[in-house]
Amino acid sequence: MSSSPCRLMPRLTSLLPFPSRALALVATAALACSDASPSAEPAAALQALLDCAAGGEAPRFVPCDIVDGACQQRIAQIAACQWGGPAAAVVQPVVHTLSQTQYRARLHERATQDTETQALRSAVDASLALLGLIDGGDLSLESVVERNARGVLAYYEPESKSITVIEQGSDTGELEANATLLHEMVHALQDAEHDLSALRAGGNGSSDGDVALRSLVEGEAKLHDLLFLAAAGGSPLSPERLQQLLEQRRVLSEDLLFQGASALASSLQSVPYLYGPEWLLGRWLEGGREALRATYDAIPTALLGVLQDAWGGAEEPVVPRHYPAPNVYTTDGAEPAPGSELIPLAHDRLGAFSVYALARLAGDAPAGQQLALGWRGDQLDVYELDAGGAAARWHVSFASPQQAAAFGDLLQRNALVSVRQRGNNVVGVVSEGGNRPEWLFGPASP
Repeated sequence: MSSSPCRLMPRLTSLLPFPSRALALVATAALACSDASPSAEPAAALQALLDCAAGGEAPRFVPCDIVDGACQQRIAQIAACQWGGPAAAVVQPVVHTLSQTQYRARLHERATQDTETQALRSAVDASLALLGLIDGGDLSLESVVERNARGVLAYYEPESKSITVIEQGSDTGELEANATLLHEMVHALQDAEHDLSALRAGGNGSSDGDVALRSLVEGEAKLHDLLFLAAAGGSPLSPERLQQLLEQRRVLSEDLLFQGASALASSLQSVPYLYGPEWLLGRWLEGGREALRATYDAIPTALLGVLQDAWGGAEEPVVPRHYPAPNVYTTDGAEPAPGSELIPLAHDRLGAFSVYALARLAGDAPAGQQLALGWRGDQLDVYELDAGGAAARWHVSFASPQQAAAFGDLLQRNALVSVRQRGNNVVGVVSEGGNRPEWLFGPASP
């Protein structure tokens, strides 16, 4: 069988740049609450944001039709005030609308343009399903299109500097539609300041890095659209109460995700909208807009820090294991070694959240959190075997041998996975044919 170069695996994330997901709006009504003991300085700063969201010095905002140009202009002004202060320059992108039918057709067209990705999709899908991370078929074209079509209300495209709103009929109220448009207006402001396309191009090319970046970009926009909705309620809101409500919202939404089908694929799409606002609110309360904007100068390439912030993990700097690691079955990182019996197809870093998800799917969320906080790097390598079918190796590193052993035990509950542990490292291998030879673990592995 002829050799082929290593290629990046299809990520378990959205097909479109920065979509707003309807699921991320769960429990937003509770944000219109008050608290009796606000912290003075942060409370005043938060109230200034809420004043912007309510309309600033202009008359109080009244929900409007987002197709109307005057409505779009008003929301663009509010977004600029919330994001950059009352003197911030207004950025008002062109707004397009698509019907559900048109949107599904566009998703399908974009998903099928890359024939190489389509060829890899089934091998990656099969490997992740054998590892117990996804349901078989979660990465199929039909499943990816359906997840996006169900959940996306709008998206901003950095390339065209435009916003596209998906028509939802009577399912979406006018105020929710206004909040969604404001969310996308914030993306336009981020793009003008930070160049979103360049930020994505500068990542490490992994699913973990992509979710970490989106937790910043989407988390900031989500925080602003939630504040916009809170202002519509008109009640005072303290920083402490806002933090509590964001945590409650995250826990409730995540519970719903893990009760449904395609839990990991769906949750990785929603993580930025659930964990990002909490993480960034903390940054904002520590140092205001400047502290939050400084995050764009040192964007995390792994989600671990965001999870530490949410779960109360240690905050010492963590440098994950190098990614991508040299492929142990190649002589130069691209060509398979003679007699290797397999051809590299794809690689990815799945990240700490995937460790958590595997434990949670097994029914032990608290243990999953501790294992995820101990994550120190991972790499999934997917192969095509000479004998036919796909095989994969998932190498995960932890802070301690005890955590590695606990994760190894978790993997071994799945009879389809063969596991080896050495020190802080665990390797699990799977094969579509069921044969998991020792050489698949790699020389002296883990």
